[in-house]
Amino acid sequence: MPPRVSVERASVRKVCQLTGERDRERNQPAFNQTESRFGFFGTDLGSSFEHGGNCWFLFGDTWPGPQPFRDTDSVAWTSDTNPEPGVHLEFINNNGVYRSPRLEGSNGALLPTGAFEVPIAGISANGQMYIFHSTDRIDSQGGDGGLDAFWIGPDGGIGTTWANPVVDTGHWRPPFPIAPPGAARANSPIAAVTRLDGALDAFWIGPDGGVGTTWANPRVDSGNWHPPFPIAPAGAARANSPIAAITRLDGALDVFWIGPDGGVGTTWANPRIDDGRWHAPFPIAPPRATRANSPIAAVTRLDGALDVFWIGPDGGVGTTWANPRVDGGRWHTPFAIAPPGAARANSPIAAVTRLDGALDVFWIGPDGGVGTTWANPRVDGGRWHAPFPIAPGGAARADSPISAVTRLDGALDVFWIGPDGGVGTNWANPRIDAGRWHQPFPIAPPGAARANSPIAAVTRLEGALDVFWIGPDGGVGTTWANPRIDSGRWHPPFPIAPAHSARPDSPIAAVTRKSGENRTLMGRTVLARARNNDPTYLVALYDVSRLDQDGKFINVACVIAPQGMSDLPFGGQTLLVWGSGRYRDSDVYLACVPLGAIEDPSAWRFFTGLGPGSRPLWNPDQRLAVPLFNQRQVGELSAGWIEPLGVWLLQYNAGAPRGINARVALSPWGPWGDPFVMFDPGWPGLGYGHFMHVKDGSDPMSDPGREHEWGGEYGPYLVDRYTRAVGSPTPGVRRAQIYFVLSTWNPYNTVLMTATIQRESD
Repeated sequence: MPPRVSVERASVRKVCQLTGERDRERNQPAFNQTESRFGFFGTDLGSSFEHGGNCWFLFGDTWPGPQPFRDTDSVAWTSDTNPEPGVHLEFINNNGVYRSPRLEGSNGALLPTGAFEVPIAGISANGQMYIFHSTDRIDSQGGDGGLDAFWIGPDGGIGTTWANPVVDTGHWRPPFPIAPPGAARANSPIAAVTRLDGALDAFWIGPDGGVGTTWANPRVDSGNWHPPFPIAPAGAARANSPIAAITRLDGALDVFWIGPDGGVGTTWANPRIDDGRWHAPFPIAPPRATRANSPIAAVTRLDGALDVFWIGPDGGVGTTWANPRVDGGRWHTPFAIAPPGAARANSPIAAVTRLDGALDVFWIGPDGGVGTTWANPRVDGGRWHAPFPIAPGGAARADSPISAVTRLDGALDVFWIGPDGGVGTNWANPRIDAGRWHQPFPIAPPGAARANSPIAAVTRLEGALDVFWIGPDGGVGTTWANPRIDSGRWHPPFPIAPAHSARPDSPIAAVTRKSGENRTLMGRTVLARARNNDPTYLVALYDVSRLDQDGKFINVACVIAPQGMSDLPFGGQTLLVWGSGRYRDSDVYLACVPLGAIEDPSAWRFFTGLGPGSRPLWNPDQRLAVPLFNQRQVGELSAGWIEPLGVWLLQYNAGAPRGINARVALSPWGPWGDPFVMFDPGWPGLGYGHFMHVKDGSDPMSDPGREHEWGGEYGPYLVDRYTRAVGSPTPGVRRAQIYFVLSTWNPYNTVLMTATIQRESD
């Protein structure tokens, strides 16, 4: 079992601002005044290592001025043994101007050392200094086809997972929370939309009947999810209210629910109006418009028009609409589009728009068949047509949900759950068989979905389909079909979230979005020898890891193993190396190499799992390395042996949980404990508004011209020489004070942080 270690929240503080000219938070000179002394405005990273009695710091992209017009790097050292009230740094320089490292290949040619091509870690071996350095960055192109699924967990928190066709060959990621326990009430629905080239917004109903939301944007705060907040007050939604959300008009959002009086309520936000603030909720359908357990569906069409649908007290289907170009955008009087008794007592509803404004609505009838009606602004004056069945009586079970999508220039696909717990579908395509609906058929076998499972469906990648549900074990299942693969056949279902991920009454929502903004990635990492032990003159010895070969050690953290450590693949002094691969999109891996053979690439061994007796297995093939734990978000990382606690500590920045994450283990290969947050920029008195800028905020922290950019925490590099034991008032509890360098993005600089961590008795 991993040891029980936690951080003492009150102990976390900024010691000093390490780089830059002025500490704007404290309105005083920064500790090292690097602009006047060494000729640079700002820098980041700052991993450290010991060599020759000094502690050396490797800084990343270094800006001579407030904008990155020349992305070079910088190196500093200190002899300070006490980090309080700050660490004095001396940067290698030429006549008062920092000297950036030059990196030569084995043939003497210079290797690229621009943006994202930085010194990552260093080591001293037998009196020689070595540097791990990234080079050959990759400009990765974004694209379409990313998937995100959402549900509510047993604790009332919101969970999610995602897959991206251009990341890790499209594998689904381990689930993680985006809203805390208790965020959603017992029978809360969930809705999600994507907008603005990949941003995500999720919505639910809280324990007080208010509507809550959270959001993430790949271009803001490294895509991290933000703290949830309310958009409709307590009591806005009735006890069993559904929820629907859409996006329109270049990023505007509209959310709909049913109030305690049976009327339909809404609120909206538009990034171009009132700074994107949410507006006061208002009704669009009068009291008693909906029956007690009515669902709700909403679509947008025709350059911003809205249509909302529900089921009335008489079992008929009702609707209302608004169009920004008609009647000043006002909502119109509700009316029926399906007669009384069309929908059964607990029928769901789904709606899609297609073919330049046509509408199709679906529900389940009293006989368990699936019914539909349609309207097209270019046909019959846009009037709604008589309802008709697309699946026969008994097709859907008593509590079946329904989901519908449109694809391929107007084709329709509808999904439900049958009496046997399998997932059924039917389809129509205006270009095939005169647009007639086909015979229903199953896409998931009997028992795939649990008794009250929801269903969600999306279309992506020029017609591919993905369908999601919750299985009998509380896991999330999916299946897919792509018209360009296997003749469009549906594939065997598989899980994307493990058993018990979703609570018994959990809903499900899914979206497809742009796979992410264009990104710059570290392309490969080399091991370099410092000529004459000068870390600004480097000669590359060999590639450690290459992204184009699925490399897992692009970012690395290095520690010399304590003498006598068992279960290593060789004796003598050993260098332990933790690594991550694709930038901020990787798990963590482990390798080791004899310190005396560090210049021999064939000497490396990679951790490939545990064998008999839980002893580690090692292999010379990096491709066989296995993750130490599941948290595929890691880029920059650091590691250290915390002697006062007798544990290994890993630190890295992550989006879920947000902040600087830490894990501990008794062995370098684990088992590693669950992550705990070492630093959260939202903690009062720290981070945002103090030494990190709040976008468009009133704090003085922003670099000139970057007021519209958030600050962000990354690069938590432990400084091993400053780790020390501290006394504990509690018997059996050991405590240690650690120090680490932290990058803040805006301002573009580094600070020295400290925290006290404690280990409880086992």
